Amino acid sequence: DPSGYLFADQVIRDNAPRTIETGMMDNTSYLDMAFGGLYYSEQFWVGASVNHINRPNTSLFLEGDARIDMRTAVHGGYRFAIDGFDYRRSDTRMTIATLYKAQGKWDQFDLGAYIDHNRLTAGIWYRGLPVVKAYEPGYGNNEAMILMMGFETEQQLRFVYSYDITISKLSMRSGGAHEISLVYEWPRQAKKRRHRVVPCPKF
Repeated sequence: DPSGYLFADQVIRDNAPRTIETGMMDNTSYLDMAFGGLYYSEQFWVGASVNHINRPNTSLFLEGDARIDMRTAVHGGYRFAIDGFDYRRSDTRMTIATLYKAQGKWDQFDLGAYIDHNRLTAGIWYRGLPVVKAYEPGYGNNEAMILMMGFETEQQLRFVYSYDITISKLSMRSGGAHEISLVYEWPRQAKKRRHRVVPCPKF
C-alpha cells in the first residue's frame, strides 16, 4: 500500500503528504528459488539447504537493484545410548547436533548436546564463531549459551523451558532471553503411515 510509505523528504518538508521520489512501482513480483536435501537414519542425520539461488530483485523502483543474498544452511546430528544398552531399548540417550547458516556478511554457528532420560530432557547449546571470526582483534565472537530442560507426559505432551545466556559484548545488559515450548507429538500408531518418520531433535 504506497499510501502507507513515509520517505525522508516528506519528513524534511514538514510531513508533506507526497514524496518527490520518482520511478516507483505500486507492487512487484519475482521468482525466488530454493533447494534442500536431507539424509537420515534412526540415529544420524545431515542436511543442507540453499535459499534465494537466483538472487531475486525486490526493489520497488523501476531501475532499482535490491537483490536478496543467497542463504545457505548445513545441519547434522547423532543420537546414541549412554547407558550401555541398545539405542532402541535405552532409557538414557544423548544427542549431539550442529547448525551453520550464512547470508551475505552474516553467519551463525550452533553446537549443542542434550540428554533424554525416560521422560526428562536437559541440554546445553553454544552459539558463536570464536576462532573463525572476531568482533575486533583479540575479542572472540561468542554470542550465547543456551540452557534447556523439560519433561514429557504420558500423553506425549512435552513442556520445555530454555534460557539464552548472553556472552557477547552485550554481556548481561540484554537480560538474555526466556523461551517456553509446548509440543504435542502424534502417536505413530494412530494410523498406518506410508512414509518413514524423519528423526528430529527434541528440544
